[in-house]
Amino acid sequence: VWPSGALKEQVEESEKVWESIQQNVLESKGLAATGSGGGGSKSMVMDENDKLLSSSGEGTSKKTITDEEAKVVAKNFAMVLQQCADARNEVDEAENEADYAKTSLALSMCMARIVCPLQQNVVVDAITAEGDDDERVYDARVDAALENMVLCVNGKDQAVVEAKQSHPDLFNL
Repeated sequence: VWPSGALKEQVEESEKVWESIQQNVLESKGLAATGSGGGGSKSMVMDENDKLLSSSGEGTSKKTITDEEAKVVAKNFAMVLQQCADARNEVDEAENEADYAKTSLALSMCMARIVCPLQQNVVVDAITAEGDDDERVYDARVDAALENMVLCVNGKDQAVVEAKQSHPDLFNL
């Protein structure tokens, strides 16, 4: 089975969009191919007013997470520690790369069930979906769902770091 002309065009368009996204990220960090390597580097993190934060350290003394948000993060963190302890132990006990991959996925799914339930449900739906899709379409759908879930979990991990820094009293372990 050969891809249609429309599918080939979609792939080319997707590649161009991806390259554009990567270029925008580089430009926002001051690393663009223009050779400027400039000083006004910006992160891709936005503040509460949807403005890109500077990565030069400006405004870093300000709390980035409210007390209520920190309480939710701490509660979710405690739930992850409790409910995903077995999955974490399995990752630690993995004997080879294949076992590590399986157990890491199981740990990510466990964590996502708590902190990113929507993304976790999308992964489950993508894995269990029935249809006439060929294997490449199925794999792409599952890969995209997994990537979104892992990005969400990683974002929640960053929130834990921020909450621990600004509200250490909530994380008495």
